[in-house]
Amino acid sequence: MNQKYSYKDYLIWPEDERWELIDGTAYAMSPAPSRRYQDILGSIFLSLGKYFEKKECFVYPCRGWALFQGCCLRRGGCT
Repeated sequence: MNQKYSYKDYLIWPEDERWELIDGTAYAMSPAPSRRYQDILGSIFLSLGKYFEKKECFVYPCRGWALFQGCCLRRGGCT
């Protein structure tokens, strides 16, 4: 079944599940990031933070969701 979902559908999905909605297709994600993933994310975050320290840009940890051009929506990407 190739059902296409919308942002409206996404909003009613259970909060305790992690999903990506890309071009109308729902993808179930793993329950939690692995330690290796978190180590890599932390290193990248620190490196970018140092690089942008004296610039007019800011680095923020993952918000848990983001809406990208082209209808790519992610939720629960970071803990």
